[in-house]
Amino acid sequence: MGTTAEWSRLPVGRREFRQDALLALVLGAGLAITTMLYGSAGTYGDDQAAWWVSALLVVANAAPVAFRRRWPMTMAVVSALAFAATQILHVPEVFLVNFTLFIALYTVGAWCSDRVRAEVVRWVVIGGMFAWLFVAIAFGWAVPNALPNDDGGLIPPYIALSLLNIVINVIYFGAAWYAGNRAWASAVAKHELDLRTAELAAERERSAAQAVTIERVRIARELHDVVAHHVSLMGVQAGAARRVIGHDPEQATASLGVVEQSARTAVEELRRMLGTLRADEDGGDDVRAA
Repeated sequence: MGTTAEWSRLPVGRREFRQDALLALVLGAGLAITTMLYGSAGTYGDDQAAWWVSALLVVANAAPVAFRRRWPMTMAVVSALAFAATQILHVPEVFLVNFTLFIALYTVGAWCSDRVRAEVVRWVVIGGMFAWLFVAIAFGWAVPNALPNDDGGLIPPYIALSLLNIVINVIYFGAAWYAGNRAWASAVAKHELDLRTAELAAERERSAAQAVTIERVRIARELHDVVAHHVSLMGVQAGAARRVIGHDPEQATASLGVVEQSARTAVEELRRMLGTLRADEDGGDDVRAA
């Protein structure tokens, strides 16, 4: 994981913040509706919280969702406290608050780059929730009148209900933990794939540039050999013409003709190789532009 040692999914952009705010508004509206419905159904009877307490806790449960990717660990703790207060104060809502806490725990696992702190925060929240559950179960066992009547089943009803609550909570928190970790692993894998893709693209650019450079060096070497050969031949023939021009004009003329032909050949080779260099350069520019 060396490529992700300094990488973080946070902070995110305005689009993600708008999405979180919209989700918080939707959950807040849903919480308000379900709280009213549960209240009308008499979920807690005479022990039901006052309307203003319910309203405050609806806001307290929904608001952390709007900031879940700004301060994920802080919002997870706030969501856990709001969830607990909803139950303790008998706010008539037992459905959507489970979603708000799930989202908060999921966000910690999916977005926090400090994995140690993410683990600690989730363990603290989950441990606190299970401690609260066990205290509630123990309190129920300690109040005989609160126990359902035993109808002779295989497992006493209250024990069965307690075990069912434990299993449900294990599945609930385990799913939040697993989903968050999977989302983080997927994001890390995508980040590493993007890095490798960028490295391969850069390597291709370097290889193409090296190939162009090597080809230009080859052409330059060939150009040097050709020009040097013809210039050397021109020098030899010019020297021969100079020596025999006084007593053998025909031989001097022939030597000068060789000089002329060599000059033309050298110029043609020079033009051909310069054209090749220009074509390579234009082709490289076209590839880079594409």
